[in-house]
Amino acid sequence: MQNPQPATIGIAIPFPKNFISLRKKTILTISFLFLIFIYSFGQEQKLIKTVYFEYDNYRLDDEEKSKIDSLLLDYKITAINIQGHCDKNGNNSYNDKLSLKRVKSVKDYLLSKAINDSIIHINAFGKRKPINRNKNEEEMALNRRVEMEVACVYNKTKPVIIQGNVFNDLNQPVIAEVSINDKDGNEINSTTSDKSGKYTLNTSLIVNQQYTLNFYNENNFISSQPIIVRENSSAFRNLKTVLPELKKGKKYLFKNMNFFGNVATMIPASKPSMEALLKLMRKNKKLTIQIEGHVNHPLYMEDRNDPTLIKFDQWLSDERAKMVYEYLISNGIDENRVSKIGYAAKYMLYPNAVSDELMEQNRRVEINVIDF
Repeated sequence: MQNPQPATIGIAIPFPKNFISLRKKTILTISFLFLIFIYSFGQEQKLIKTVYFEYDNYRLDDEEKSKIDSLLLDYKITAINIQGHCDKNGNNSYNDKLSLKRVKSVKDYLLSKAINDSIIHINAFGKRKPINRNKNEEEMALNRRVEMEVACVYNKTKPVIIQGNVFNDLNQPVIAEVSINDKDGNEINSTTSDKSGKYTLNTSLIVNQQYTLNFYNENNFISSQPIIVRENSSAFRNLKTVLPELKKGKKYLFKNMNFFGNVATMIPASKPSMEALLKLMRKNKKLTIQIEGHVNHPLYMEDRNDPTLIKFDQWLSDERAKMVYEYLISNGIDENRVSKIGYAAKYMLYPNAVSDELMEQNRRVEINVIDF
């Protein structure tokens, strides 16, 4: 359901204290799960990577270079601290210089891989910080090292093939623009389906990150489809997308239109869908629509008839419809072609939704074609 709480992102309205405290445990739970969701994508982490050197040597050999290459392939580096070390042989003055040379060797290799100099920090400790007693050759070899403490974001990419077909609601092939966008709404790649509705996208995507396939045709309503690339998958084939034909008096579900909890602020991944709707409005000058906002508040919930909650549901559905409305108007669409209305929880697709998936489908925006 839509849990009443002060909005910290987007549009906020004041509520009575008893309203804010209502269902507090649920709010805290949803907030915690939301944080987990945010951190599951692009969370910065720290790694320790160690490379080793031959006795009295500061040359970085191919095997140690491959360790660094693997790190750079899988992660986006945001900061790196390089610390050089030596074994017990030699005096402090000599080892200080040798450990510094080892550090510079690693730094130079990172610079050659286009790592920004400003995020690299170096220290040379000579033989002052051994990790063991240096009592034999095996232990001394472990001390001839450079340690890299790396702040990074998992960023492993892999080549991906995306193939599918685009049809209208009469199962006829459609020529449509097809784009793949990242979680922030940025376009990664695009193509156009052919006369038979077939398309192929060859691209590289980050593993375990969500992307969205977006489809557009000027005579059909838009569509979006989320995909996630896994370690063991490199292709998405035989995807079927239906773009329903635009018809006067028909309502269309605005897919991939998601909001942050209890506010009228869209998540960044909704950007491509908004842009596709804008493109559709610009292309079809006679297209007039009503934007309809809905929220989730299942009928079985005890607070279903609470007057304050009913008021909140109405406000939230109004504001979500308003946000889409204002996006179109601010981008040049004539206000006479766009209207808005909020229906609160009156027309839920699943009035007794118990799963997160069904509740998510109740929280929606629909587009009602007034004229075309």
